[in-house]
Amino acid sequence: MTISVVCTIITRNRLAWARTLTESFLAQHGDGKCFVLNIDEAEGLFDPIEEEFEMIRLQDLNLADPICASYKYTPFELCCALKPYLLQHLFREEGIEKAVYLDSDIIVLSPLDQIYNYLDDHDIALTPHLDLDLPDDGKKPDDAHVMLSGVFNAGFVGVKNSEEGLRFLDWWAGKLENGCIEDHFNGRFVDQKYLDMAVGLFSNIGILRDPGCNTAYWNLHSRKITRQNGSWQANGEPLVFYHFSDYRLDRPHEMSGHQDRFSLENLPELKALFDHYRTLVLANGDEVCRTWDYSFGKYRNGRRIKPWTRRAYLLNRDSQPPFDPFDSSQHTIRFRLQSALQAGLMLFNRFVHKARRFF
Repeated sequence: MTISVVCTIITRNRLAWARTLTESFLAQHGDGKCFVLNIDEAEGLFDPIEEEFEMIRLQDLNLADPICASYKYTPFELCCALKPYLLQHLFREEGIEKAVYLDSDIIVLSPLDQIYNYLDDHDIALTPHLDLDLPDDGKKPDDAHVMLSGVFNAGFVGVKNSEEGLRFLDWWAGKLENGCIEDHFNGRFVDQKYLDMAVGLFSNIGILRDPGCNTAYWNLHSRKITRQNGSWQANGEPLVFYHFSDYRLDRPHEMSGHQDRFSLENLPELKALFDHYRTLVLANGDEVCRTWDYSFGKYRNGRRIKPWTRRAYLLNRDSQPPFDPFDSSQHTIRFRLQSALQAGLMLFNRFVHKARRFF
């Protein structure tokens, strides 16, 4: 019998979210397994053995240089970059036959059997952001939002341990080794936009259009969320998993900062789901977990690492003599100048990106 498997990736301050995902998944698949890649150090803050998931560490993955990876990427970029490496680990080291990656801000509300069955006939499964064209009403998200972010949402990826599935993961990992950056200005959005290319490069990719799979703010215009006899539904079908993308517990009345098309106050049944989810995450210790700093967020002298310094290291690492990036005393004048240049470029790109909204 094939074991149902999901996996996710977190920094340690998102532990409560991973616990909530795990609990919701195991409620639907009591004999399933959930793997959580924690890119931080536990450092006595929690005991992985007591968790319902199986924790995987950064050093468990087949990375050429974990220290380099943890410096050259921001926490968000690194979590995105490690998805194919995590799936490779599950296939090659754990012997998993099929695996579903889910972002940690997802809750499973119905069994994932249809997804595992779908992977019987497909090597890769993806979900598009849209299954119905967005209204041209000047609200977000709009066409530009989707084209900047990518056709598919990488908060869900299903992969089978097959020749084509492994070939896809090898290809994706190669792209993300040094190309997983958040840079809309230059057409990059971490791991996600590579999936647009994958559809043309791999022959057995399936596109899931089930209204209950990966429901989120970007497709609510085509999906009506209801609750019947205690079960959540999307367009009258089981709501399999909901993705709380960009939802913040300290702003419980906001669905997402990336959209202004819907209001939770005008969608009472969806608000009930958001309130339920918030209660679960808080019950899983978020008020404590959110205070934990990122392990790789500071130099050894305690000074915080800036994102432009990470970008400078990523873009110029091959032209630098070997040095420990977390020891700022080893940073050369040349590297400091490269960091200053990246700071200017990133600030300029951010200004232009925002200015486009007004001109």
